[in-house]
Amino acid sequence: MNKWIFKYLSPSYDETATFLMAIAFVFIYVADAGVREGLAGTLEFSNIPRQNSFIVMFSLIFIAGFLLSIYHVFSKRKKESIEKILMLVFAMTMNGIAAITSGMYLLKTEAGLLRIFTLWNILNGVILLYQMGFIEEGFFLGEDSKLCQTCVGLVAILILFYLCYFMFHLYWAVTFSICVCYATTISRFVNLKITLLIDSKKR
Repeated sequence: MNKWIFKYLSPSYDETATFLMAIAFVFIYVADAGVREGLAGTLEFSNIPRQNSFIVMFSLIFIAGFLLSIYHVFSKRKKESIEKILMLVFAMTMNGIAAITSGMYLLKTEAGLLRIFTLWNILNGVILLYQMGFIEEGFFLGEDSKLCQTCVGLVAILILFYLCYFMFHLYWAVTFSICVCYATTISRFVNLKITLLIDSKKR
């Protein structure tokens, strides 16, 4: 039953998706002082008590996945199994945090029927973070991202971030959640259209 729920409720990940999430994370980190301060407190390595060693270990895995997500979109080298796992941990962490933080924020600020959607957003984030305990290499779609797909995705994320954060002044978590949604869901359909267009021109 759990596998069925995860299969149909969880987004799938590929090289383009993890790259776009990494870029969106960079945009949020650079633009929002609150995010920088929060991360600085979380990643304070000096004098960490033994019970917080998990935070250190997970932070290192997260950073490795982040760097690999940027590296592999520009490299044609075959991804090793451990690299796929690290990229998946990064992507699923980003997806889960985006869902939960934006959902909690909207739950406090919005009323009425919108709360139904925010509760669903929180549930989806919890499922994603829980699923990390059953993570498998097969969750990652290993095809290399084409240059045009990378460029289109990068422009789309840049536009989305600018509109949400600077034009509409949305809270950072809501902005990030929208960018992650594009990276994990909408970009797949955009990439499919790009692939079909390229294939049609080759004929």
